[in-house]
Amino acid sequence: MFKNIFLLLACLYILSTNLLAQSKGYEIKVKITPLKNVPIYLGYHFGDNQYVVDTTYLNENSTGIFKKNNNLPEGMYLIVLPNMKYFNILLTKNQQLIITNDTTNLYQNLIIENDEENIFFAQYQKQLYLLKKQINILEPKINQYPDSANIYNTIINDEQNKLVQLKEKWIEKNPNSLLSKIFKALDTKDFNFDATIFFKDVDFTDSRLLFTPAFSKTLDEFFTSLPSLSSLNIDSLYKAIDYIFMQSMKNPSVYEEISKYLISQFDLSGNYPNPDAFWYIADKYFLSGLTPWINEAFKTKLSKYNQRIESICMNHTFPSLYLNDEFEKKYNVLDTKAENTLLVFWNPECEHCIHYLKKLYNLYLNTSRTKLEVVAILTGNNKDLWKKEIKNYNWKNLYDSKLLNDFIEDLFLYNTPQIFLLDKNKKIIAKDITVEELTYWIK
Repeated sequence: MFKNIFLLLACLYILSTNLLAQSKGYEIKVKITPLKNVPIYLGYHFGDNQYVVDTTYLNENSTGIFKKNNNLPEGMYLIVLPNMKYFNILLTKNQQLIITNDTTNLYQNLIIENDEENIFFAQYQKQLYLLKKQINILEPKINQYPDSANIYNTIINDEQNKLVQLKEKWIEKNPNSLLSKIFKALDTKDFNFDATIFFKDVDFTDSRLLFTPAFSKTLDEFFTSLPSLSSLNIDSLYKAIDYIFMQSMKNPSVYEEISKYLISQFDLSGNYPNPDAFWYIADKYFLSGLTPWINEAFKTKLSKYNQRIESICMNHTFPSLYLNDEFEKKYNVLDTKAENTLLVFWNPECEHCIHYLKKLYNLYLNTSRTKLEVVAILTGNNKDLWKKEIKNYNWKNLYDSKLLNDFIEDLFLYNTPQIFLLDKNKKIIAKDITVEELTYWIK
C-alpha cells in the first residue's frame, strides 16, 4: 500500500542528504495508456515506507516527463498512478529512461528502455507475475484433485526454478549491480540466530539499499522470527545487534538509518517491540556517544526511559508490584518461595490467554510447589469476567484494584499473555516462553 504520498519531509530529506550526486540529472520519459490529462508521481522506497519526490502530468498522448538537474539517490523507485496503483523501476547511475506501460496490467505491459538493468528488471517482474498467477490457478486444484497434486506441484516447482535460474544468471554476470544486491538481500532465509549467517548476503555498506525495501524486510524477517528470550540466548540477540551495527558503521548514512529504524521497531509502538533489544541499543549506541546526530534533550529523555525499561530486561530483578486478590488482600507479586516463579499478565477477554492458561494449568497440577509458583495478573478492566474465569485456577490470581499501575508504560506490556519466568532470586531468566519450554526450566 502506498503510504505518505504527499509527505514533504521526504523531499526535504533527499535534498539535504549527501547521497545526491551532481550530474546531468534524471530524465524519465513515461507513456501510460490510456491515461490522459492526469498527474502521476515519481516515488521512492525508504525502509518500509514510500514517498513522493516528483510529479508530472500525462498529456493527451498519455505521455509525460520527470526531469530535474540533479541525479536522485540510486535505489528502487515507483511510478504511481492517480488510483495509487504503482509499478517499480530502478534508478542507477543511468537515470535517462524511457518507460511504456498500460493500466490493463502494469506488470505484463511494462517496457523500460535505455538501461540494461531496468530491461532485465522489467522482464523479471513479468515472469514473477506469471508465476504468481499460475500458483493462484494451480493451488486450488491441488486441494480439489489430490490425485493430481504431484503434477501440479511439479509444474509450480519448474516455474519457480526457472525464475531462480533467471535471477542467479543476472547475479553471476552483475554481482555488484543494485538489482543483485536487492536479490541477495531479499532471498528467503531459514531463521538462524547467528546474524553472520543470516545476513551474509546483505551488504550493509551499500547506501543504495536504503532506497529499496531490502534492509527493512530483511531486518523484519530476522527479528520477527526470534524465539522466546531467555538467559540462554540473550547474548545471541545482543551479538546479532552488534553485528548489524558494526557492518552498517562502515557507511555513516546506512548506520544512521539502520540504528534509527531498529530502535523504533523495538519500541512499544514498533512492529516487534522488545525491551531487551531497545535497552541494549539505547545503552550501548545512543547513550554512549556513538550516534552523534541525536541532541542532548533527546538523550536525556532516552536515558530516563531506558532506566525504567532495564528493570524488566533479562537477568535483572523484576520490580516489586503490589496487587490485590479477589478478596482484596494485598500481595507483592514477588512474595513467592519456589525455585521458579511464573508471572502471567493476561486478560480474560483474550482467547490466546485462556488457551495458554489451560495448558499451563495442566503442567502446574503436576509440578511441585517447591519447583514452581504461578502468579496470574489481570491487565484488563473486566473484573466480573476475571472473577468468573479464575475459579478454574487455584494459583495466586491478582489484579490492580485501584488502577495504580500502568502496566504498559512501566512493564512494557505490548500484548497478552505476557510471561516472565523468575528464578529464586526473582531475576528474569525467560520471557514469553511456551508451556513446553517451561517444562525444560522446571526440570
